[in-house]
Amino acid sequence: MQLKHLNLATSDVGGLALFFERYFGFKRLAARGQDAFALMCNQFSNDNDGSFFLFTFNDFNIQRKCSERER
Repeated sequence: MQLKHLNLATSDVGGLALFFERYFGFKRLAARGQDAFALMCNQFSNDNDGSFFLFTFNDFNIQRKCSERER
């Protein structure tokens, strides 16, 4: 069994996505909201079998942050 995806909860979705783009060669496939969600993919260049790994980054507190700004 191989791990193909992982979800990480973070308070800095944009910063974490940029880190994985810069240092590990991941590509941002999708983003939603103001730093609420990012979908990242890395196709391993040393594998010819089409292997890939997906990351999703979520800020589950984004709704709380939005409601705090409205006060």
